[in-house]
Amino acid sequence: MTKGNAIRYYRKYDGSQGYIIGFTYKKKTYMARIEGHLMPRFLKMGKQASKKGGHEKLDLYLNEELKEELIRKGAVEIDFNKTKGQVDGKNNGRRFEMFVQNYYGAIVRDWDADGFWVGGDLVIDGKEYQVKFEGAQ
Repeated sequence: MTKGNAIRYYRKYDGSQGYIIGFTYKKKTYMARIEGHLMPRFLKMGKQASKKGGHEKLDLYLNEELKEELIRKGAVEIDFNKTKGQVDGKNNGRRFEMFVQNYYGAIVRDWDADGFWVGGDLVIDGKEYQVKFEGAQ
């Protein structure tokens, strides 16, 4: 599957209206709120591990240039360490969801038990947002 087709299918079924993405840049962690869809330049094609089927997938990929652009456009520096110990393991995606939930005072939907086609991970001001940390699928 081409990257363009994968993005087209994802957007067709995406139940959210925006994204809250987290990333690290120069040993600091940032959060950006994006209305609408992610730009194709924020995504790359990857493959699952063979033990998970080895299927193609879309990954959130932010190079240094994109991170600098997001910071210029208003990404905020956050203290991500506050969530250490609140979520088991080293899953930055879950830790970031916990941080966003606390930051906005919104409830994250059952820790991703629902698929992306059902709706966003959380609702802020009546809009559904997917919460992703860099490297997410």
